[in-house]
Amino acid sequence: MKKILGAVLIVFMIVGMFTGCGENITIDVPLTSENEENEVSSAIDKISEPVNPEPDNSSKSKSFDKISDFIDAVTEIEGIHEKVINEYENIPVIEIPAAFMPLATASMYELLNMDNKDGRFEGTGMISGFQEFIEKNGRVYSFGRDDVREKDGFTPYDKAGDRLVENGSFDGNKNLFHTESYSERNSALIQKTSVYCLLTNDDTVILLYQFGNNFDSRGEAIKADHAVFLTVSKNHYDFVLAQNTTGADFQVLPFSITTTEEAKKLFMDNGYKIDKTGGIYDGKYEVTTN
Repeated sequence: MKKILGAVLIVFMIVGMFTGCGENITIDVPLTSENEENEVSSAIDKISEPVNPEPDNSSKSKSFDKISDFIDAVTEIEGIHEKVINEYENIPVIEIPAAFMPLATASMYELLNMDNKDGRFEGTGMISGFQEFIEKNGRVYSFGRDDVREKDGFTPYDKAGDRLVENGSFDGNKNLFHTESYSERNSALIQKTSVYCLLTNDDTVILLYQFGNNFDSRGEAIKADHAVFLTVSKNHYDFVLAQNTTGADFQVLPFSITTTEEAKKLFMDNGYKIDKTGGIYDGKYEVTTN
């Protein structure tokens, strides 16, 4: 949990840098429909299989009893490449740490259930100050909030009176995390986030992140949304970034891809323009802007 708490503190320190990410806000999620749940379930059967088989003595994934343990495992794998990324001469892709913010903040829900018992627990979030809940049934969790901001925050996305909604889930048997969140102002959607994260049987992290808002950091009515696909293991690190102009009204993409080529096709088929591609190749972090 120390690792996660540290990550959350860093998150809130750099929120001002990523006003487009607004992660001191909510984390949104319209509840998925039954059809969408079936699509995700069938997709997981596909992407849970090894993506990049590793030697027999490699560390194998396991089931997780706690959300924070899963996030620790994910961030540890992603952190393997930190040294190489830090050696990059230019500014690394900032959308990738932004994509991990909802995972880091989700672990805070566990503070409502310090004894890690089964059942539903509600209360005021220690960090957020909002009314939140977490429900646990074995290794399966749901969590979220539905509250109204009492005071203005630090960005145009965080104003008193904004409604903040998040609904998330974690299945520790499948090592699948998902959360969607949104913000409303005067009953109108202004910001929305969706994150899927899976840890496969060969310790590969697969992450699909979408974020959209209906005005920019200056408060001007400009719709924009972004999509990030990242796949990372001990031996590889690859990503694709895409942009669109749908804003907070974007459709959540199906979580059924395992490679950057599949991600490119999925993004373009849904109206996105590929913005950046890259990864770590021959020991060097590379970014290509399209």
